[in-house]
Amino acid sequence: MTLKIINAIYLYPCKVDSNHCISIGNDGGYLRSPAGNMVSSESEQVIEDVIFELQSYGDIEITENGSLIGLPITTITPYALLSTKLDFWEGEKLLEHGEIELMRYFLNDPLTKISPGPEKVDQLHQWRKVITILENKGYDFYKLQYYANDQTEIMGLSFAICEDFNSTRSAVKSVFINILNLFGSPILSWAFCFHDLSEEAFAIALTETADFQMSLDFEVEEELENIEDKEGSIESPDFEDDVIQQVRNLKRKEKIDAIVKTLDVCRKFMRKLSESSELKSRVESGENAKTEFKQTFSLDIKSRTKEKYIVESCIKTIAGFLNSEGGELLIGVGDNGEVFGIEEEVELFYKNNDKFLLHFKDKVRSAIGENFFTLIKYEIRNMEGNEILRVICDKSDNPVFVDKTIFYVRVNPATEKIEGTDLLNYVQAHFPIK
Repeated sequence: MTLKIINAIYLYPCKVDSNHCISIGNDGGYLRSPAGNMVSSESEQVIEDVIFELQSYGDIEITENGSLIGLPITTITPYALLSTKLDFWEGEKLLEHGEIELMRYFLNDPLTKISPGPEKVDQLHQWRKVITILENKGYDFYKLQYYANDQTEIMGLSFAICEDFNSTRSAVKSVFINILNLFGSPILSWAFCFHDLSEEAFAIALTETADFQMSLDFEVEEELENIEDKEGSIESPDFEDDVIQQVRNLKRKEKIDAIVKTLDVCRKFMRKLSESSELKSRVESGENAKTEFKQTFSLDIKSRTKEKYIVESCIKTIAGFLNSEGGELLIGVGDNGEVFGIEEEVELFYKNNDKFLLHFKDKVRSAIGENFFTLIKYEIRNMEGNEILRVICDKSDNPVFVDKTIFYVRVNPATEKIEGTDLLNYVQAHFPIK
């Protein structure tokens, strides 16, 4: 195998068709997965995460087909997660029951090896979050244990995990497979990926397993041998106990931190690709009472000029959402759901995204007031190779007027101005005096 070593600083984000990908320095090639697929994503943030992670390694080894070898692929990294997704779980591929020998994993799951001695109390305490998830789904934790003669419960959970796996997105499938292979627990992997088990609860549960404790004992012994080699033998039994406990606590903390860090990478990977898919689904569903599209924020498409009435139309929609049940405005999307992007408008009038966002902030804040502007979250997101401005509006507890005089509400997929008696009745009904 022909290898070349490059400094990861020369990895650059770029676009191919509608996807974001990674250029390898000046060679003109693109970074690829171990199976030879171009490392690409509809999410620009995921690609940025891959690049930043790889750049932390400094020099990286790349094969002649453009894929990486070494730590970035043998540990859980954004590159490894995206590669697993691209190489194995794109499209409609499903997990057949038993395809990855879930039964074998279950028979060796560290959470099915509850200790028979006093350690059992600590295990039950630290596994409580996982046990609650199992119980809420109708599974008896004790019937999953190694001493259970009937494997019906294990079979049932195995099938349920496969069903959850097959009904989810490819990004989640990639995370599940990676953490299952790393930590060897289908129960924890399932609870983390599909039932919101936190990174910390996962890590603490794992530390109370017999397998983890054995591994920790071995590492503590190694560290104590290193201390004795450097400082000589320790004569005081009491002091020796203190040292052992200090080393043990330190090693345990290091391992927990490493597990949490790994799971944090996984959570961010799932979330960012989920948000991208969610946004795409939102556009495909069309406009409704809580979603509206605007092709531009200020650009008149025909005249190529900046027009005040277009800005006012966007502000009108935002105020309508604030005065109703909240909603989402997507700027850069046509009425029919076609994604145009905001790049042309930004280039014509603002030159960069930062100045465009500053202009947006100034116009909206000036129109509705500083207090109500805090109810708005806005960011530029990539979609289908184009950048759009996503504006999320929370419901206001007080009436919001545009320029202190005009009141708008959201009525189905439209925003309407109300005044007079209708305004008074609406305010009394929707903003009762506390």
